[in-house]
Amino acid sequence: SSVLSGHSVMGGVINIIRKKATPQQTVNASISLGSWNQKEATVGFGGKLIGPVNYRAHVHYANGDGYRGVNANNFSGMFTLGSAITENGYLEAIASFNDDRYTTDIGGAPVMPGDVYSVAGDRLFASNGERNPFFDYDKCLNDNANNHMQRRVIDLTLAYTHKLTDFMTLRDRFNYSHSDLDYWCVENVRYLTSTSPIYDYWYLNNRGVKTYVDMENVQSGTPLCFNPDSYNYTNVLELGGKFNTGNIRHNYNLGWNYQFFDYTQYNGYGKDDVWGPGLGEIVSLKDPHTVRDWWDCKVSAASIRNWITNGIYAHDVLEFSEQFKAMLGLRYDFYHYQNASATISDGLQHYDEANRTDWKELRTSALTYKLGLVYLPVKNLSLYGSVANYFKPNSTVYNPNYIYVDRNGKEFNPDEAGGEVFKPEKGWQGEIGARLDTIHKLKRKYGETCEEMIAFLERARTELDDIVFADERKKQAEQALAAATEEATAVAVSLRAARKAAAAQLEARVTEELSELDMPRVQFVCQFEDQPLGPNGLDALRFLMSANLGEAVKPLSKVASGGELARIMLALKNAMAQHDRVSTLIFDEVDAGVSGRAAQKVAEKLRKVSQGSQVLCVTHLPQIAALADFHLLIEKSERQGRTFTSVTTLDRSGRIRELSRLIGGAEITETTEKSAAEMLGGNCP
Repeated sequence: SSVLSGHSVMGGVINIIRKKATPQQTVNASISLGSWNQKEATVGFGGKLIGPVNYRAHVHYANGDGYRGVNANNFSGMFTLGSAITENGYLEAIASFNDDRYTTDIGGAPVMPGDVYSVAGDRLFASNGERNPFFDYDKCLNDNANNHMQRRVIDLTLAYTHKLTDFMTLRDRFNYSHSDLDYWCVENVRYLTSTSPIYDYWYLNNRGVKTYVDMENVQSGTPLCFNPDSYNYTNVLELGGKFNTGNIRHNYNLGWNYQFFDYTQYNGYGKDDVWGPGLGEIVSLKDPHTVRDWWDCKVSAASIRNWITNGIYAHDVLEFSEQFKAMLGLRYDFYHYQNASATISDGLQHYDEANRTDWKELRTSALTYKLGLVYLPVKNLSLYGSVANYFKPNSTVYNPNYIYVDRNGKEFNPDEAGGEVFKPEKGWQGEIGARLDTIHKLKRKYGETCEEMIAFLERARTELDDIVFADERKKQAEQALAAATEEATAVAVSLRAARKAAAAQLEARVTEELSELDMPRVQFVCQFEDQPLGPNGLDALRFLMSANLGEAVKPLSKVASGGELARIMLALKNAMAQHDRVSTLIFDEVDAGVSGRAAQKVAEKLRKVSQGSQVLCVTHLPQIAALADFHLLIEKSERQGRTFTSVTTLDRSGRIRELSRLIGGAEITETTEKSAAEMLGGNCP
């Protein structure tokens, strides 16, 4: 219940931080374009900065024509740091700024000040309150060249939270802000009037006097120039926590709140504060222009006001049971208000203390309280009531130029009563009510947040829709399946024809390759078998072969020897290399089961393949190794109980030695080395 959240004056300052520092790495950015040529860009990021320090940064920029050409521009940013500086202490620092710039919407031509007639013939031009027929009200009469409003804000916050014990936490929050507004704008235009017949139109003013008026032009109004400049310092120190006394649970806060608000308004309302040829400029309504002659202004006076508030408070929410809770709140505040005025000689936004009048001050204090009760007779239903008093200090100070009269009609002098003109506003308020809390019941059943509950609702609607329209959707799905099957079958038939044409070419190409690999009698066949329509179409493909004349072709896995399989694999790779577009081919033990002349054929084929692609080949045959461009020796060794593999690039002598070992085994002789050198030939310098 809202009763339990405390009185509006309880608990000090409320400060909402939308972007807090977190250790999770975050990045966000957005760009938008809207009405009146409004363009906006936002970027933000955060995460861990260093050690336990987290950060968050957010920058926003927007500009555009604005509604009715007020040229709205905004630049703002925020940077925050947060860190757990001790096991129980957390420190947070926040800095933000705003820089807003606008002009002022003067609007269009004023409406008719009365029934307006033309001098020629006294014909009615427009009735009282109607728009001026000469002006297009889709346009505006803004003084864009001179009107200016800029507000700059800096806000700094430092907050520290420290958990002293399980039932006591200390919090301190200090805030400093500075707001500076520069405003110099013409806010209106007016018709030129005269009691002499110098204009072509006339009307009767509110005194019944015939007044001549210019309906085709307007005159710019007097500029309004002022600059409010304020500083605000706030500190809130709180000690809070939870503890039990018997069966009663206490949720308490003890605190001190201090605020100093220093407000100075610099005014340019003096006779000589505004000047320039653009003052009172005449603007045509038939062809209005927003770029006018210049005018400028300065300030000549300052109105200074200070508010100082010191408050101490105690606040406790007592939980007697799950059904019955109460709140007690008490606060005492000290108020100090003072104001003064000052003159400014140089036109700038500051004043000298010597030019300031004496302070006029008010001091007062107040004790406020609030009591609240909440009772939950049944689940989700709460009955509540509260009573509280309030206190509002008055900031009106004594002015010797005024005559003061009390409630009884008697004149009195506030200066003799310490300057207090009006007593503070005091009163009390009571509240009773009931609340049926359905939302929490829904949350327990359908989701912890409103978003989760809405998502559950959408899922339930979808499931219900599936159940209600199940037969219709089944029919639609069957029709879609039949159409897709018909289309896929047509594609599969076309694919089969293409496959058979390609298979004939593959058979011829592989047979040619195998004949070059010392298998002149081989038959290689691509056999097609029907299968149900699937991801691969309507065909299953098997490779058949016969290595000897007069034998029927059979599956490779049943009739091909190890050496034949190696050569068939090489033939397939070579036959399909142009279509595979593979830049590197790797053959592992392609020479298995091959020796003698067949091995030499395989080596020559690998050499030929390497002219178009890189070939890596693991082999134990000297015929293959001898034709390689590079020879890498792979060896295993054991050191300190572990096995290591090494790869060494061999030079010519190394290759001769390794080829000798492949030729003659472990014993290398002069004869084997001579044979190895002969095999290597000029393939390796």
